[in-house]
Amino acid sequence: MDASQSRRAHVRTNLFAVASIASPSVSAPVRVRNLSDLGALVEGAELPRIGERITLRRGDLTASGKVVRKIADRAGLQFDRPIQVAAWLPSGVRDQAAVNAQVAEARASSIGGQQGACPNPVPQTVPMREELESVADMLVALADAFSEDPSIVERYLTRLQVLDVAAQKIRYFARR
Repeated sequence: MDASQSRRAHVRTNLFAVASIASPSVSAPVRVRNLSDLGALVEGAELPRIGERITLRRGDLTASGKVVRKIADRAGLQFDRPIQVAAWLPSGVRDQAAVNAQVAEARASSIGGQQGACPNPVPQTVPMREELESVADMLVALADAFSEDPSIVERYLTRLQVLDVAAQKIRYFARR
């Protein structure tokens, strides 16, 4: 088993949490999509390059490490030492297993189920693509703002994830 396979063997917890990432070249907000004791998948408009040293922050928590992969607006991080995943969860999230199941279900029924051709596609112009990308950005910004309030996360976690799925679907159709 190589190093990447052993890292993948660690249990990943799906979540929707806002954090920040800092490196020599970038300091920016990110959304933490999943987390294990030795790494994370983050998403953001500005991300460090592969191999670059990083510090991930959420509140008073920090994890140092490096970027091990990067595809578009997502980056895989490898931490220097294990973290306590439970401490990084948004406050108010009581049943993470239920959250993980909901995220898996939402993913399975959304983008993955849309791989075939779109029936009756609407011809898209560049301005329409840009407008759809803008709408997706607004949905992500709204979800990020809501996810900063623990009481909203506790009451509406599944609905917050729907905003994220909607943004992904809009981007998918904008790029077709």
